[in-house]
Amino acid sequence: MQSMETLSTPLDSVPIPANPKARNVKNSNRNRLVLSLIDRCISLKQLKQVHAHMLRTGIFFDAYSASKLFTASTLSPFSSLGYARKVFNEIPEPNLYTWNTIIRAYSLSPEPSESMKIFLRMLCESPYFPNKFTFPFLIKAATKLSRLGVGQVFHGLVVKSSFGDGGCFYKALELFRELEAENVKPNAVTMVGVLSACTKMKDLEFGRWIRS
Repeated sequence: MQSMETLSTPLDSVPIPANPKARNVKNSNRNRLVLSLIDRCISLKQLKQVHAHMLRTGIFFDAYSASKLFTASTLSPFSSLGYARKVFNEIPEPNLYTWNTIIRAYSLSPEPSESMKIFLRMLCESPYFPNKFTFPFLIKAATKLSRLGVGQVFHGLVVKSSFGDGGCFYKALELFRELEAENVKPNAVTMVGVLSACTKMKDLEFGRWIRS
């Protein structure tokens, strides 16, 4: 593998042509070279050298580039969650993939409660709403913490967001009727899902019956 100590010299010393189009091509080639080095890192020390170069040249502030570095710091064989958190905090506007990645990392770590704190931070600070990749790791974190109530809240959010019944609202009500016929008592999560289905279908009469 190419030594990381030689990283800055060949990249920084390349003269930039006066032609704007040529400059863009040169910058693009330089960025691709740096990003390829991320995949070739075999230690945290090497990754930190690439990180430092990306900060120096401004490549880090490109969303895709920052996401690629962050993924390596979080999920690679030599990953460090403490370092990954620092990288995450440096990203000006993390995308949804980056939020999900750090939630995933903490849910699998000895500090699963941090994944829930980051989830709340995402709701407050980011323009993104959690997707189908967000909730499984939050539920896993709640399970590790033996927080059944918290897990049920996340499960309820899944159902309300139509991630759990795939938008099949008629099927959801049909299954609920089958539960009633079999005298199976629904729990709170089931009721949230059924009421959500009634709302989506605008079936107010059935919704009133469910509420009663």
